Amino acid sequence: YKNPNPDSVVGTDIQNLGDDKEIYRYNFMIKNHRDADDYAPFMNFAKTLSLSGSALDQATRPVMDVNEWMRVWALVTLCGVGDSYTFGNNHNLLMYLRPSDRKMLAFPVDMDFSFTRSATAALVGDQNISKVINLTPNLRLFYGHIVDLINSTYNSTYMARWPDHYDNFCPGQNFTGSLSYIQQRGDYAKSVIGAANINNP
Repeated sequence: YKNPNPDSVVGTDIQNLGDDKEIYRYNFMIKNHRDADDYAPFMNFAKTLSLSGSALDQATRPVMDVNEWMRVWALVTLCGVGDSYTFGNNHNLLMYLRPSDRKMLAFPVDMDFSFTRSATAALVGDQNISKVINLTPNLRLFYGHIVDLINSTYNSTYMARWPDHYDNFCPGQNFTGSLSYIQQRGDYAKSVIGAANINNP
């Protein structure tokens, strides 16, 4: 059980920690099918993220849904989450091994620290997943997802009705400040993407 405070949360990057599953066990706890105690798929995935360059690019495609991870991190970075894997802490991430193709998916959790990072904070965080994002083909995907989210939902026009809706469920809370953050963060993201000029191979 985790003490509420101080909890001294300690995390580790998704990385090669060797061949002993016991070293992975309490850093990356299996939540379902624990009876199987099968760490092999995760260990393979984690070891892959310790690679770099073209080796990383080639090895990640069979073990993770790269497009899904880029979409997830596009949303996490736009929302300015300050307590998430790569942005503040090595935790608050669930991973799911999709049975159909044995690829790892990402599900960020505990995003209550949204809109806390600077509106002009870097779009790409740190840790090993950032090496995957920064591979040129993946960076194009990542930026494409950011632009799509801004054009569809992550903008002050689309979001305008939601602060008033949600404060009905949270007496005393005022969420209107999030609208200016959303606009500023979106504008900053578009400026970074425009300056990157990576549309041409």
